[in-house]
Amino acid sequence: MKTTIKIIAIILLLLGLVACHNDANDANDADRLKLYILRHVEGTNDLVIDESPIITGEDILSYEWDTHKIVFKDEFLSSCEVDETKDDFIVGGSKILGVYYPDQFAVYIDDEELYRGHMKPQAYISFMPRGPMISNSDKGIIIECLDSNFDTRNNEKQYEVLKNNDLLK
Repeated sequence: MKTTIKIIAIILLLLGLVACHNDANDANDADRLKLYILRHVEGTNDLVIDESPIITGEDILSYEWDTHKIVFKDEFLSSCEVDETKDDFIVGGSKILGVYYPDQFAVYIDDEELYRGHMKPQAYISFMPRGPMISNSDKGIIIECLDSNFDTRNNEKQYEVLKNNDLLK
């Protein structure tokens, strides 16, 4: 009888530890959020997605939900090779990420695409793409959208991942 009670107690203790471990993992799941670059193939309308994400939630220090401004961690910024000779006003896109117009991006959670957008075009382009666009901001990027009819940035899954990891501002 005592042996049975001990075995049941050990099983309950193990189940409790597993449950606590899973709860801790759920709160630290920022790597579920990924941003991939879709490279434009010159001379065609084709796009090729990069094999690995350029950004994950682990690289983000804060995310301002109202403006969709992303501030990167210092470790991520120090790993970026910024070409200071490029002027993003002239080349468009993001100097921090080293990605320029006409390349595009896609935001994923758990390998499911949430939305796509463009790198912001150069200042001299006479049209702006519909939907989200990435450009530089101080220590990060901003994903802006000029036409609210095509705004796909406010996604519940993305919000929950950012909130669970204390990245929302």
